[in-house]
Amino acid sequence: MRINTKKYIEEAHKRGISPVRFACSLSKSYSVSVFNGEVEEQHIGEVGSVGGKGLVDGKYGSFSADGIREDSPSLLADKILENAKYGKEGKTSDFYTGGKRYRKVAIDEKAFVPSTLQELREAALALEKEVHAKDSRIKKCSVDLAFTKGESMRFNDVGLKCSKKTFYYLCNISLVCEDEKGEPRTAGNSVYSFTTLADVLA
Repeated sequence: MRINTKKYIEEAHKRGISPVRFACSLSKSYSVSVFNGEVEEQHIGEVGSVGGKGLVDGKYGSFSADGIREDSPSLLADKILENAKYGKEGKTSDFYTGGKRYRKVAIDEKAFVPSTLQELREAALALEKEVHAKDSRIKKCSVDLAFTKGESMRFNDVGLKCSKKTFYYLCNISLVCEDEKGEPRTAGNSVYSFTTLADVLA
């Protein structure tokens, strides 16, 4: 995620906001829902958000918005300044000022293999069919399959700048079965994978 952190901080300082901190996130996901052999829903979605909080004359101002736009730095700064008029008293010590090292989490992003919407759809339909074949008492089955890949960032003007990446598959299976007396029974399970679609289906 490419975020011009310098621009956010500059716009805040122009308005007398300091210290100030920001948080941004952006994620993209593909999802498919299958019920009794048919695709009910499928989505390709991109979600972004940005928020900020700072001190103006000793009072807190904050604002957050969905989506990240070219004018987000100035928009956030204006709203933080405006909201600080009604904010609570704050202090500089509430903001991270550096001096500590963040431990870097070992992740293997190269091992993650994204899938297309068509691959998710085919996998969900095949899985739903496989589940039904397990037992004749299974009367209804729904499969929700998705993968998400995203990144988030936090930074301020007094020493903080860190980011985090996320990528995973999620599969939810829900069943309606009948017992020996014909009474309905429900069950479900969820599985995560941080590598491949095949792994979450295994």
